[in-house]
Amino acid sequence: MGGGAVSGVTTERDGRLVVITLDRPQKLNAVDEALSDALAAALEEARDAGAVLLRGAGRAFCAGADLDAVGTRDEAWIDRVAALHEALRHAPAPVVACVHGYALGAGLSLALACDFLYAAEDAVLGLPEVEHGLVAGIAMVYLREVAGSRTALELALSGRRVGGTEAAALGIANRAWPAAELPDAARELAERLAVLRPGGVRLTKRLIHETAGLPVTQQLDAARHAILLARRSREVK
Repeated sequence: MGGGAVSGVTTERDGRLVVITLDRPQKLNAVDEALSDALAAALEEARDAGAVLLRGAGRAFCAGADLDAVGTRDEAWIDRVAALHEALRHAPAPVVACVHGYALGAGLSLALACDFLYAAEDAVLGLPEVEHGLVAGIAMVYLREVAGSRTALELALSGRRVGGTEAAALGIANRAWPAAELPDAARELAERLAVLRPGGVRLTKRLIHETAGLPVTQQLDAARHAILLARRSREVK
């Protein structure tokens, strides 16, 4: 087992599982430039992992963007944040978000960009950007994908927060757990994913994400290609 810490992010390796912890507890793990860059670097270093578990230190998963640090930055900052979300989405290994405390704004969008979202029943999830005259643009993309347009509109336009139990009912979270049980439940899922044969897992993840929204015929063509790739792989033979 090994690990390290860089500018607001710590990493731990346990076999083929990589645990990435957002580690600015004094700021409720709010995202600034240093944390954003460190998380992107940690994801790049975890490309050989079997699974990744993303969690937050202290009282929250992530309370959003650190507006004191980044304010309403320009295109370069927006591009950086968008690239970070895509790094989560397109990480070769499945990524499990373990959400406790607050997951607001950019914090919620980071969790939504993961492949699985396990939430504490008493977690608080929401998109407060509209209350500050801002737009939760990136989060809306992922929220609409997992929960549909009506839920995305309600949360993004009203700024209403939801608890973990309601988030699971709305399809925002996969499951909600009592707070005391959440860490073990999320890690158990990540550990199970980490020991599966990586070729099939990675092909399945890529197939699901890359065919979303395509016509059924194109989805079936992509599925056929993925099936053949898996069957012909050295791993299967």
